[in-house]
Order: sequence, then C-alpha cells, then structure tokens
Amino acid sequence: MDIFEDLLDLAYELDKNEAHRLADTVTHIVKTAAEYKDHEVSMAKNDLSTAMRAIEDLMKNLPEEETYLPAWWQVKLSRACMMLDGLADYYKSEKTVTASDKNKGKTLNKPFRTPGGPKKFSVYVKNDKGNIIKVNFGDPHLSIKRDQPNRRKNFRARHNCDSPGPRTKARYWSCRNWESGRTVSDNLKGK
Repeated sequence: MDIFEDLLDLAYELDKNEAHRLADTVTHIVKTAAEYKDHEVSMAKNDLSTAMRAIEDLMKNLPEEETYLPAWWQVKLSRACMMLDGLADYYKSEKTVTASDKNKGKTLNKPFRTPGGPKKFSVYVKNDKGNIIKVNFGDPHLSIKRDQPNRRKNFRARHNCDSPGPRTKARYWSCRNWESGRTVSDNLKGK
C-alpha cells in the first residue's frame, strides 16, 4: 500500500500545480539567462535535477502491471510533460546554428565550382534580410555552349535573361554564365 500512498502524495503535489510551477520557473530561468546573460544555468540545472529525481521516483513507484490510475492524475502528468518538452524545444531552437552563421566570412558574389555537387557552381550572396546564403546553379552534367550564337540566344530566351531577377536566385548566376563576351573564368574570378 506504500505505492498508493506515494502516488496519493504525488497527486496532491501535482494538484498544487508544482509541476506547472517547476516548468514555468525553468522556462523563466533559461529565458533570463539567454536574454541577460546572467549565467543562472546552475539554478536551472538544480531545478532540472529535482524534476529528474521526481520522475525517477514516479517510475519506481508505478505498478508494473496495468491498473487503474485516476484520469486527473494522468492529465496533470501529461501537462507537466508537455511543458518540459516545450521548454526543451524552445532551448534547442535558441541554440540552433543558422545557415547564415555558418556562412559568415565567406567571399561574396564570387562563383566557384562544386565538384561534389549538388550543382556545377555555387556562390555566396546576401539576401534581403542581410543573411549570407549559398546559391547553387548549373547542371553538372552539361557544358556551357555560350560561344554558339543560336544556343546562347535560346538559353537566354528560355530563362528570361533580359530580367534575370535577384542575385539570390540561380537564374541570375546562370544567365551571367551565358552572356556574350564573358567566360566562365571571368565569372569565377568575380568579374
């Protein structure tokens, strides 16, 4: 009967919104540390350790076989889990390195060959938001036949190269490769 008494004690604690307060406290601590750089990580770790101990105690005290548990108890547990899972997702998203962070310091507007694919060429450019992005362009299995006037004319008409769009699109860079009087070497040198 100790198991049921422990479960009843836990139910009273959960009923007092302890799990809800714990999740709110951890969320607040992590947000505060991230925003103000207060480095209160040790406090968050202590709270998470407390939560982990509570979870371990619950796991030990739950019966092995399927049995009746009050529905309200499961609802409280589900809410606490959702809050902690939401907090983990939030923290993970804050720590995710963006593509722009990886591309900082790259040479802009200078195409280069990409022998490993996925396309024949790539170039780093700044988008409207100010982030540095990589634009891939060119079919790696085809050669550029820009020196043949009919082919150049057809390519440029097919891709509407008279208005190629922004530098952040592959069409802009492909059209540059098909301009008359330019070579791929000129483009690779950033001219």
